[in-house]
Amino acid sequence: MLLLDLLSERLTDPCPKLSGTDWARIVTLAKQQRVLPCLEPALDKAGLALPAACAIAPATRRGWQMRALSLQAETLRVHTLLQDAGIAHVFLKGIVLAAFAYPNPAMRPMRDLDLLVRPTDLPRARKILALAGGELQHMAHKSAQNAPEEAKHATPVWSPGQVVSVELHGHLTEPFADLDPHGFARFEREIWDRATTVSLGGHDLPCLAPEDMCLHLVMHGLYDHELNNGPVFVTDLLHLLRASPLDAVALQKRAVDLGIADGLALSLSLLPHGLVAAQGFDLDGRALPRDMAAALLFQDGRFRTDLRLAADLAERGTMARFSLLLRKVFAPRHTMLDRWHREQGHEAPAPAAPRLWVWFLRTRRRQMRAAQGRSDSQLALGPDKLRAHLLDLRALRTGRK
Repeated sequence: MLLLDLLSERLTDPCPKLSGTDWARIVTLAKQQRVLPCLEPALDKAGLALPAACAIAPATRRGWQMRALSLQAETLRVHTLLQDAGIAHVFLKGIVLAAFAYPNPAMRPMRDLDLLVRPTDLPRARKILALAGGELQHMAHKSAQNAPEEAKHATPVWSPGQVVSVELHGHLTEPFADLDPHGFARFEREIWDRATTVSLGGHDLPCLAPEDMCLHLVMHGLYDHELNNGPVFVTDLLHLLRASPLDAVALQKRAVDLGIADGLALSLSLLPHGLVAAQGFDLDGRALPRDMAAALLFQDGRFRTDLRLAADLAERGTMARFSLLLRKVFAPRHTMLDRWHREQGHEAPAPAAPRLWVWFLRTRRRQMRAAQGRSDSQLALGPDKLRAHLLDLRALRTGRK
């Protein structure tokens, strides 16, 4: 929990005495969770510093800076292509927050560029970007045909310089149980009128209004990913609130209309109380337990699908469980290949169909064992404890706990 307290600027008690091994573990965990660039600034704010043996090498810092510059250049190329084609778009999450919210753009690592277009423009926008950058080899098993208008996003493509993948969204999130469909449809219509820009390399980059950006982070992190996207969720919210004054009244009203008022309060409870109060938010006592948040945010990403399946099974009756398991076992080929590339690496050649299915069945067996509390995975707290945390999170989001 120490790393979460540092990253969220919630370290209230004196830091416990740490050995060199303890510091090495913290650095390793921060690296695994893509928040290593945030670690030293967080330590500095807490009046702490890494021991010399764990210090971040200058070459590593230069690598972060070069990566940030490359991502900015690719972002502007994508923006120019869509702008020249007359396609309205807004950039989402990482690249926008890196540009205006984080003290240094290199503090916000990115695995891809996310941007939103109107659903009717999604096929044309993807075609333009695919012609400029090309298809991603590890996505070759997925259809490159036009995505339906109800799809959250199209199959990712390369950026023009093949530096980073680009994920074009037609919608901000997949539907989820708490999401009000009418409120969400209205929200997606209105965000275009509220859209603003951030400055990037002397250009105005279109993005969501800060309040809408905050709500998107909550929908993506707390509902869509259920905190399994890691502590970047917390650092994104923290730096957004530090960088931009938000209209708390308007934001909370939109959250009510979307059906995510509880989720917004729970998310903001991870941040410093003074910062949240200064922005005018009243959380009304709603808060995520810190041990739950730390466990879910720092879970081993390799097994997050196993964990969600275990929680889904625990919430269902016998027949619903059987139906869910059948759908999981007899999955389409592209789903099996997604799992293969996630566990074996993007460059691993896909096996022939019979071997792929046998391998996939073994992964499903592991998930079923996890659901029964007999997992052989390396989940730090064990599957039973993590499953309980996830079920409690779902109950808190809906006000059932």
